[in-house]
Amino acid sequence: MPLYLFLRPFLDERERWFLWLPFFIAAGITLYTYAPFEPSSFFLFLSPLLTLVLIVTRRWLSLRPVLAALLALSLGFNAAQFESKWADAPMLETKTGPVSITGRLMHIEVLPQNRTRLTIKDPFLRSLPRDQTPRFLRIKTKMPLEELPQAGQRINLWGPLWPPSEPVAKGAYNFRRHAFFKQIGGSGFAYGKIRLRKTTPPPFFWDGFYLIFEHARRDLFQMSFENLEGPEAAMTAALLSGSQASIGPDVMRAMRASGLSHLLSISGIHVSMVALLIYIPLRFLLALFPWLALRFSIKKIAAATAIIGTSLYVLLVGPETPTVRSALMTAIAMFAIITNRKTMSMRLVALASMPIMLLAPSAVMGPSFQMSFAAVLAMVAAYEKKIDKTIKEGLSFEVPNWLRGLWKQGHAIILTSLIATAATTPFALLHFQTFSFYGVVANIIAIPLTSFWIMPNLLLIHLVAPFGLEAPFVHGAGFGVKLIIDLAQEIASWPYARIDMPPMPTLAFFLSLGGGAWLCLWQKKWRLLGVAPLLLACFYPFFVTPPSV
Repeated sequence: MPLYLFLRPFLDERERWFLWLPFFIAAGITLYTYAPFEPSSFFLFLSPLLTLVLIVTRRWLSLRPVLAALLALSLGFNAAQFESKWADAPMLETKTGPVSITGRLMHIEVLPQNRTRLTIKDPFLRSLPRDQTPRFLRIKTKMPLEELPQAGQRINLWGPLWPPSEPVAKGAYNFRRHAFFKQIGGSGFAYGKIRLRKTTPPPFFWDGFYLIFEHARRDLFQMSFENLEGPEAAMTAALLSGSQASIGPDVMRAMRASGLSHLLSISGIHVSMVALLIYIPLRFLLALFPWLALRFSIKKIAAATAIIGTSLYVLLVGPETPTVRSALMTAIAMFAIITNRKTMSMRLVALASMPIMLLAPSAVMGPSFQMSFAAVLAMVAAYEKKIDKTIKEGLSFEVPNWLRGLWKQGHAIILTSLIATAATTPFALLHFQTFSFYGVVANIIAIPLTSFWIMPNLLLIHLVAPFGLEAPFVHGAGFGVKLIIDLAQEIASWPYARIDMPPMPTLAFFLSLGGGAWLCLWQKKWRLLGVAPLLLACFYPFFVTPPSV
């Protein structure tokens, strides 16, 4: 009898089974990541074998869910295994030098105090054999951005090198693992000036294509610092180029304590606003021409243009995990407009997540991927279950007509912030052991300011910068960014703005993850069973003793 109580709703919701596939892919990636040994290469044949079995047994309907889950599990495992083999490159094991370093400058990051960090590809080190030389090196310098050569040139510098550092404590951020998947084999510091060497064109097409956008990012950085001063210059440059390295530590601490640090990561709010700022004005513009509007579907033309514009924006700011996830979801939503389909659904979230998981499995283990997808999953689930309508029906008061528009926007932002905060809290406790108490208050002001003032100015900067007309829009964006910084610093100064928590144990994390997924993915009443593990996970601070050192 108890089995029947679960089997009946499980069969009734067969159209939702597909939504669990990303979780099985993530489970496969986790299995590989925490395997006590390196699996044999023969495991790479697991996914093709299960695919063949699924095709052969396609008439056995009772086996299809099980085989599909096993296939998703094996795909995640094999994707992580393949990425690990592909990313395998030499890494320094001990301190080297000072030595002479010659290589191609590929990327420049601006750091606080007018310093920079260079990424050098295919370096040549006299002291190391070629097969032991890292693929990439990261070198810090005291030279300002305007004194550095352009990316793409071959340079020579002198300085010591160190291997990527291990975690400072158990469960802490693993810099060496991050560097491994970026193929960064060491880091160092440059003494003296950088010397140019004879430069040849990049040997690979992708390098030349990448350098086009790298040059554009450098121009955006320089125009930000030429037109603005102080912290707003660094944050505006970060929003324009996608690199947060130039933001000072005081501002970063304030943004984290106030719950506004998500605005610095180019993700959903930025990418979706770029798409809308292309789609809506273009659709209105095309509607002004009756000959076009009567003969063609102008909304489909605007949606296709938005996909192209969003893709270029992602390449410009850098294809990091949250940016790519947001771009995929936006592209799928715009494609739904083109094909006359529903633009907001849980399938869209699943379809956007699986390509990232399979192409960059290492990102699944990072907080950026986990928190961005958890927030989107929870918000789409709330949208599907009409949480917004339920809350409005439960209110016992009427809003005056003159306040109705403001109330509609305000309560939508409050609800979105509450849902996103609840969804990302387990991941914040797992990775950072902190909780931003006033995040909802800060986001009520910061999200509209970002959406309706800062983002339009940033998009206009990208459009008019090639013509040298960007100055007024840089100042406009800088004004909005300064308000955000002032807001973050004010809220961060409030008592209990940032609450330090003990590290979340693995059991509590998986209870919250499983309960949240169960609550979001199912639709019938049995989804409420997910509340129980969520409540159990909330009591973990009473059973965890923080380390004394």
